Amino acid sequence: MKISTIIVLIVLAIAIVGNVIFISRYTTAQRELDAVRTELAKYTTNEKILSFGQLFVEKVLRAGEVSFDDRVKLENAALGIGNAEVLEAWKRFVESKTEVQAQETVKELLGALFKTIAL
Repeated sequence: MKISTIIVLIVLAIAIVGNVIFISRYTTAQRELDAVRTELAKYTTNEKILSFGQLFVEKVLRAGEVSFDDRVKLENAALGIGNAEVLEAWKRFVESKTEVQAQETVKELLGALFKTIAL
């Protein structure tokens, strides 16, 4: 075998090993990135739930009359959570006709919020 053929084979072998190492590291980095994205999504959702909960306690539970602006803020916060169960519980609360019905729907809403929290 010629020396040039041996050199080409060595270079080719080095290139193949380099590609295998690169693919391995890329795959590992991709898995880590996916895990970070999942955690970020959980954090973002939990932050929205906490924000809505604080606003709800401040504007509804501690206040007597809820202003239109506050209701809009609460509606937008409920929509921002992006959970159908929370949104339905919010709508049922808003549509309550009596105080007893409102108390029951508050329990449902808070239950839906706590169930949505991602751990």
